[in-house]
Amino acid sequence: MKLTCGTFFLMMFIGVINAQALKNEETIFDYQLQGFDSSSSSVEDQQVHEEKVTAQEILQLALNAEFKKDYAIAIENYHVYLKLKPQGIKTYLRLSDIYNLQKKHEKALEVLLIAHGEDSRNLLVLQKTYQTYSALNDAKMAFDFCEKALELNPDNETLMTDYCVLAAWAGYMDKAREGYLKLLSKDPNNDEVKFKLYKHLSNEGRLDEAIQSMRDLLERYPDKLEYRLEYSRYLRWVGAYYASISVLNSAPQSQQGEVELILEKARTYAWAAYAEHSLKELEQLDPKEQDAFQAMYSKIVAYRQAGYRSDASLELQRISVPEHQVEIKYLKNAEKIDNSSGPEFEAQYARDSDELVRFDDRVGWRTVVSPDLTLTLDQEHSYLQASRSSEFDREDGEKSIDIYRYILGGVYQVDRDLQLTTGGGYSYHESDHLYIADLRGDLRISDQLSVYSSYRRRYFDVSPRSVSLNIRNNSYEAGFTSQYKVEHFVRFSAGYDDLSDGNGRYRFALSHSQPLLRRLKYDLDVGPMIIIYGFNNDEEENGYYDPGFYQRYSLMLWGQYEIDATKQFNANFALGVHRDEDMNSFEPGGDISGQFLMGIQTDVFFKVQAGYSLWYQDPGEYSAFYVGCSLYIRL
Repeated sequence: MKLTCGTFFLMMFIGVINAQALKNEETIFDYQLQGFDSSSSSVEDQQVHEEKVTAQEILQLALNAEFKKDYAIAIENYHVYLKLKPQGIKTYLRLSDIYNLQKKHEKALEVLLIAHGEDSRNLLVLQKTYQTYSALNDAKMAFDFCEKALELNPDNETLMTDYCVLAAWAGYMDKAREGYLKLLSKDPNNDEVKFKLYKHLSNEGRLDEAIQSMRDLLERYPDKLEYRLEYSRYLRWVGAYYASISVLNSAPQSQQGEVELILEKARTYAWAAYAEHSLKELEQLDPKEQDAFQAMYSKIVAYRQAGYRSDASLELQRISVPEHQVEIKYLKNAEKIDNSSGPEFEAQYARDSDELVRFDDRVGWRTVVSPDLTLTLDQEHSYLQASRSSEFDREDGEKSIDIYRYILGGVYQVDRDLQLTTGGGYSYHESDHLYIADLRGDLRISDQLSVYSSYRRRYFDVSPRSVSLNIRNNSYEAGFTSQYKVEHFVRFSAGYDDLSDGNGRYRFALSHSQPLLRRLKYDLDVGPMIIIYGFNNDEEENGYYDPGFYQRYSLMLWGQYEIDATKQFNANFALGVHRDEDMNSFEPGGDISGQFLMGIQTDVFFKVQAGYSLWYQDPGEYSAFYVGCSLYIRL
């Protein structure tokens, strides 16, 4: 069973507190009956002495029962004794210990508060009270009593450490940090205090600072597994999976079989979409450890990141312990959204320096039949306009045209590693119609490689003229994505567009990306991209740009900034050179685009995107921009 936060604090404090109790109090065996003095000179003195003996006898009965672990009798006699001796602070403490031992923390607290009322400056009462509030998960009250205890003994390092932990738990992050810094000021070379401070910085959300500090600490103590694991976690939390795995793999060989190290590797590989590596790590554990929560959590993440939704769902159903529900809240929410149906809306406006205008909109409905099958129904519309008289006008001289598409599609997970996407429907404009189709297959070969191939049939809708000429496009494409090592990607695609006007276009795209920067709030990736395409024929009258050989070489920068848990901003930048066969030399240019995402992992997801391109030519220049939005609702 997983311990609650309060129970953890109770166990952490009780050893220290009991040790102090042995120093400051009489033990069970220190309570001895005092002999009855029959030489008392008065009857009044005799009665007082008899009452004292009676109270001590009751106390002795309670102590004997406690020693024999007969707690019911001990509790009964302690209460009787306290009625006779209500100022018995030590007895209140013993009674509270028994209640805490029995997990009756409310009764323990009631007794301790009475003791606190009798002596508000008793250090041991204050310590046991904040310990009991911790067991009751009342962080603020636990911190308040710890703060009172620290006022009585400000130089006590144990109290100061407890103060820091409870301050953080209660949400007083600044006080916790100040407490750790105070401890360090007394002993600047205390690496254990430094370690606790760095852990606090990570809990405070200052992961960037914690990462640098933990790196320095690990460099000084490379054999300290606890430091290595903590440093790896910080890197994983900011998405630096490659660096995290590198830290774990560099652990001494003698530590590679440690359960905690294996679990951390499995968790990192899982989030990096290295499912096979993650599951292979977990296979090293014995069956009992594989069925423990941490291993199961990593399996679920690995399955989800690899696209094994059915496996992830089945594994998630096995976790039923209430204490784990908070930790799996994200996974349960992600599964809920994946399995929810609902409407989708998209719209985008684009314009370029040739004064070609395009507006696209889509209204669709997604129906999730099962984790392996999703059906879609879409109505799409495209409006194309040539704003000034040009080679992009319609054949009849009109400047605009509307295209409509109705598509029924589906996504089916054939097995773990093979997914099929299909679609078919009807498209038309004012003087023609066309049956359209989509087909795509995605195959996951390994953690490092996935491939795809696709076919699409549409109008070649790049201008009003190309549509009015009823030019069809049968488009074929194949490619692969290789994550040849964690967070390092190579992507390649090759395609051919078979146009019904007798022309054809070949095209290739190749890119590489790798992490440049990983921080808590933002990530940066960098890499080159190559785009090459060309047409077989020069069809100047058909309303589209048809170079025989076009080439573009760019350096790309991909950025992501997390605003909060549900909002994010993405940006892409490209700078490079390009050329076609009519240009005398390579000319510079670039692209910039951004996305604002709102409602991530919620039932209502909204996206706004915009982009701008500027590429110089010989002579002149070409520019274009677009802006659009999307709305996805899950019911």
